[in-house]
Amino acid sequence: MTEVPRFLQPANPPAPCVGRAAERARLAQILARAPVTVLWGFSGIGKSSLLAATLAESFAGERSRTVTVDARSDVDALAATRRAL
Repeated sequence: MTEVPRFLQPANPPAPCVGRAAERARLAQILARAPVTVLWGFSGIGKSSLLAATLAESFAGERSRTVTVDARSDVDALAATRRAL
């Protein structure tokens, strides 16, 4: 298993994630239910921050099982996901 990227590891002290409680709760439900989850959207909207806050709050003990895949347009995301898993 690959190491969790530094940007997804909790800061000390944890960085605040303000105003996205409903999104964090929904993402936590999805992550608990699905073995593979895709979080995508436009650059700069806070996907990484949302994921990091959700992992820190709801899945701190599962951090070692977290795999991230860079799915930029110039990367074969499916192949990268297969390699990571």
